[in-house]
Amino acid sequence: MEAHKTILDHIVALHDQLLTKKMREATHAFAQHSRRRRRQYRRGLVKLIATGTTLLDPARSAVTTLGTLLEELDAAALRTAVEVCTDRQRLEERGDIDAWRARYPGLRRYLPAFFALPLQGEPGSEQLVQGLEVVRQLDAGTLKTLPRLAPTAFVPRKFWPALTEPDGNLDRRTWELGLAVAVRDGLRSGDVYLPTSRRHISFANLVYDPTRWQQERANAYTELQLPSTPDDFCARLQHDFDVVATQAAQNLAHNDFVTIRRDRLHLKRRDALELSPRLKQLRRTIAGALPRVRIEDLLTQVDAWCHFPQAFRHIGEQAPRVPHFATTLLATLIAPGTNLGLAMMAHSVEHGITANMLQAMSQWCLREGTLKAANALLVNFHHRLPLSAVWGDGTVSSSDGQRFGLQASSLLGALYPRYFGSDDPALTVYTHVADHHSVLHTQVIACSLREAMYVLDGLLAHDPILRPKEHFVDQHG
Repeated sequence: MEAHKTILDHIVALHDQLLTKKMREATHAFAQHSRRRRRQYRRGLVKLIATGTTLLDPARSAVTTLGTLLEELDAAALRTAVEVCTDRQRLEERGDIDAWRARYPGLRRYLPAFFALPLQGEPGSEQLVQGLEVVRQLDAGTLKTLPRLAPTAFVPRKFWPALTEPDGNLDRRTWELGLAVAVRDGLRSGDVYLPTSRRHISFANLVYDPTRWQQERANAYTELQLPSTPDDFCARLQHDFDVVATQAAQNLAHNDFVTIRRDRLHLKRRDALELSPRLKQLRRTIAGALPRVRIEDLLTQVDAWCHFPQAFRHIGEQAPRVPHFATTLLATLIAPGTNLGLAMMAHSVEHGITANMLQAMSQWCLREGTLKAANALLVNFHHRLPLSAVWGDGTVSSSDGQRFGLQASSLLGALYPRYFGSDDPALTVYTHVADHHSVLHTQVIACSLREAMYVLDGLLAHDPILRPKEHFVDQHG
């Protein structure tokens, strides 16, 4: 069942990446075609202007024959000018739709199997679900042609100029490509879901299934101290907003950080706290007192404190069978954590540990479940340390992503021109951190996705004793 969920998630990711790649290729091909024919467009336009000027010349005899005109105007050049300008008009009207439609045969190789997946829609996605049912009937042969009244509300607006043929029928190629894009966007937003997948399931059922929610709704509202009716909830929000706005207005004159000039908010000084010379000296003293520690010694010491390696077990085993289990496990953790790699790590350790042993340990013991269990042991131990309470009690958390460039092809790799150029793929490591600096959850995601989709994952999927009540994200989250 878990493998089935993983494969479905990979299929959705592959559809998303392939469709995005093909759309980018179509846009690039359209731009190249426009650049190549730009000079021809100018020459064709000049030829048509000259033709119009010749035809409208008042000095020309009204009984000039067509043959004489064509000979004078160079019929071949005029015909070429008309073809070039017609091509230009089509490009302006349809944009990159034709380049996008040209990629339909390659996408068609997998789209029938993809549309056959048990895709469902949230309320508001009825037309998209109807479109999926129509395309399934077309692929099965139940329908021979695309009905004129097939749903089209989901087709992106840029596809509309090519959606209807001259005879009034719908163009199946454009309609099906629009459906593929709509399904991709629906899976991204959660409007479309796969009930049997892990990541792309119904958001409502991810939190509570309908039966359980009806049983626990009253208790949930009581525990969270929330009004149970929408009108009361909105009234409470409005009251809270009025109170905060009034306080802000009253205290603005005494605010040390911001002021309002010409109806705009301006900072008076940097928001960061000033560091006193004593604090800087204390930082240097602490840094100088901390010894340099080898990473394997650090992990060994942490193992003695909280015994986190006990979370790494072969599926179905209570005790490890690998010789030198502790040393092999630490080497297996360090190898990818430092980008050293298993082969190089095998040359750097003793005790007869080979690359094959590290590979076996990685395949059998480093799984999502074991990593999650080990992280829970670390977070729980850290939470109980007296020094942790100085920074916070674990009820406040935040999350953000870091982008890293990729050197090899990856399912999660995506273009991120802002930092890595237009040709180099990258990915995002999205991390949840508690107020006392415990890392609750870490996941690797594509750079092209909005981080908002993954904020709740870290809050709901982690399993330590921390229960954050307040969470902070940036605009992307």
